[in-house]
Amino acid sequence: MSEEDKLAKKKVLVFHSQYADLYRELLENGLPEAELFVCRDLEEVEKWGPEVEIAFVPRNFPQGLFKKMPRLKWVQVMAAGVENFIETAGEGTKPPTSGETAMPSPVFQWL
Repeated sequence: MSEEDKLAKKKVLVFHSQYADLYRELLENGLPEAELFVCRDLEEVEKWGPEVEIAFVPRNFPQGLFKKMPRLKWVQVMAAGVENFIETAGEGTKPPTSGETAMPSPVFQWL
């Protein structure tokens, strides 16, 4: 990864139908190096999905929408019990990881 890539703001899709504003506030304060695309409905997800590298989503997120996110490198689920995400991970080109190298700071501590 080039130094320019490390310094560029990572584009993060945040989806939650009820608590989108709360997640926005928490992430803006704790993760200033991210550009947030906060979505409250699936139409917004489809609009911004092609731009994002990271998706922060609830456990019931429709996984078919990941196919519309060609730049996606990391999926962070908002809850435990992600077995269904692991089962369908083989459909993509990259296996699930911790995401430790997706951002310049340890974002996994904040999400």
